[in-house]
Amino acid sequence: MIASLHFVHIPMPSARSETERQAAIANIRACLGKPDLAIEYKSTVRSADKYDVVSEIYVSGGDYIEVDRRTNQVIQIGPASQSKAYDTTARYTPAQLETMARAFIARCAGNVHLDTLTANHGNKGGVNYFFRWEDNNRSLDFGMHPFIQVGLTRGGDLLGYVNTLRLVSAP
Repeated sequence: MIASLHFVHIPMPSARSETERQAAIANIRACLGKPDLAIEYKSTVRSADKYDVVSEIYVSGGDYIEVDRRTNQVIQIGPASQSKAYDTTARYTPAQLETMARAFIARCAGNVHLDTLTANHGNKGGVNYFFRWEDNNRSLDFGMHPFIQVGLTRGGDLLGYVNTLRLVSAP
């Protein structure tokens, strides 16, 4: 006997008005440290990391930005296309890059106490560095632990940012 799958359809909320999106745009600008950055709203979606969280997608330059609609906080920043160019000049040490990652998190996420989380840092070929801190006491959808991560090139360019810590409730 084959079990049938039943999917519950959760309707997608409609897009917020331009006025309602201004706080999200202000947070994106503050996070990236660019107060005059041109930002374009693209769509309203469900977060891939937590399905019951509605988020908005914005684009700016060569990046896409995902914002939690409940809080207007940036969840994710990444390249909008594979053709984005990065500075990979050996300009910064791993310790300097971690300091930059911590400063970026302070600007984007505010009061995240990184020292209470489990560090899980890595790099790819000594060129791209990923500074990740995980909360092993909670879980997102699919059993993954919430985390915050900043990816930087050794030249100091932002590869990406992800903050799933606020997508789940406190334990």
